[in-house]
Formats: sequence, C-alpha cells, structure tokens
Amino acid sequence: MFCPGAELRAFDAATGRLLWALPSDSSFASAEGTADATRAFTATLTSVSAVDAATGQLLWKRGISGDGWVGSRMRSLTLSPEGDLLVATEGLFNENGFFSAAAIVALDPATGVERWRYQDGGPTTDRSIGGLTLWENLMLYTDGTGGEVVAVNRATREVVWRRAWLPGFLGSLRAPVVVDGVAYWGAGDERVYAADARTGAEVWTAGSGRGSLRNHDVCGPYVLSTSSSLKVNRREGGRYEGNRFGNERVGQMAVADGVAYVSTERGVYALACE
Repeated sequence: MFCPGAELRAFDAATGRLLWALPSDSSFASAEGTADATRAFTATLTSVSAVDAATGQLLWKRGISGDGWVGSRMRSLTLSPEGDLLVATEGLFNENGFFSAAAIVALDPATGVERWRYQDGGPTTDRSIGGLTLWENLMLYTDGTGGEVVAVNRATREVVWRRAWLPGFLGSLRAPVVVDGVAYWGAGDERVYAADARTGAEVWTAGSGRGSLRNHDVCGPYVLSTSSSLKVNRREGGRYEGNRFGNERVGQMAVADGVAYVSTERGVYALACE
C-alpha cells in the first residue's frame, strides 16, 4: 500500500509494517497516483516519478511542460490498457496567471519518455482536468472550471463528445464513473447526471440545482454523491432516495466489492450497496 505525502511511504498491506520511504523536496500528495506489479507512480505539483515498488529506489523523474507553458500542475496518473502511463496535468500561461489548459500526456512507464499528448485550451481559455476514467476506447474527465465532461478517443486524441452546463466549479475533479455503458457524475450545481458513455446523450438529470457535490460513485443500483451529506439516487431513472448522515459532515467515499465506505466527522461507515 502506497501513501503519498511529504514522502512516499510503502506499507505491507497485510501487516501495516513500513517497508520504505522516499523523501521529496515537495509533497507527493498533489496528484492521484497509481501502481503496477513492479512500480509505483507518483507526482508532485511539477514532476512525475516512477519508483521500484519493492525497494523504493527512484527509477526516473521528469517534469511536463507544453508550448507556451510557464508552469504545470499534475492532477492524476493512470495506466492504460495500451501500456501508457497517462498523466493528467494543467498548464499555466504568462498571459493570464492561472492554469488554463487541460492536458493528457502519455509516457513510457519504464523510461518516462513521452509517447503522445492531448491538450484542450490555451492562454485565453479556462480549462481544468482531474482524474481519468478509461472505458472502451475513451478517456473521460471532468473540466470543472469549463463546466464540461469531456470524452476523448485514446487512439486519435480527438474529442468524441462534450456535455456542458452552467459553467462553474464542478465539485471534485473526480472523473465520471461508467457502468453498463452509462456515465454518471455529480456536479457543482448539486445535480447528478447520467449520459450515454459513447455519445454523451442525456439519460437523466436529477437534483435541486443548489449547492455543490464533491464526490460521486456507483454502488449497486444507486448513484451516491456527497455534499454536506450522502445523497442517494437510483441508477434507473435517477429517482432521489434521500440522504444519509444528515447531521454528520461527510468526507471521502470509495466503493469496492458491493460495499460503499464513507467517512464522516464521527467515523467510517460501510454500507451494503444492495
């Protein structure tokens, strides 16, 4: 188990014993990392690193920039079925002083050499990116500042579809979750969206239009989303089923093996998805 922070720490998943720690001059906690059978991939705000999973030895480290960029901000690392390490990052330009380009850069996991890249936006835009969902031949991500969900073909790097709504902060930078060909996500207008993952066509939209959803996931027949509480909608039709933990502030959420794990200010809960 790899835990990024001021240093990258590796623990034995069965016992919790600390195996090794890799120090850094910057926090590793700025981006969502990943790992394969032999390597852990992690990032600071400005660079991506590959580490030997068994020993903690640094294998390679590289920064990522683009044409006209004066800075970058790493967001997430994802391994693709084609064998690429996909780095979702944002570009900073002198002209506006804020990050305004969303990019996906494919690296060779063994060497860190760039294979290809996709970029949306430039000096005069307002684009962002977070995690990636890989489904069939698509890369799906949330553009929180541009107010869109975007689907990009991995082979051609062309945009297949965009779903837009009122621009504004789109909750977390979590990518849509795709189940049975439908993409689900929660947005900054406190609505939950379901769209055809291949085309972006609306399946249903539900919610109040007030507040902001920070996280979302699919749990059996339900779509779960978090704001000040845990909101529950039916995957079929989007019917609102109420909320949980109304008096407890909700933090993080993860779903695995038919169980939703939800942290609140009082503790951690395990909820049966069915």
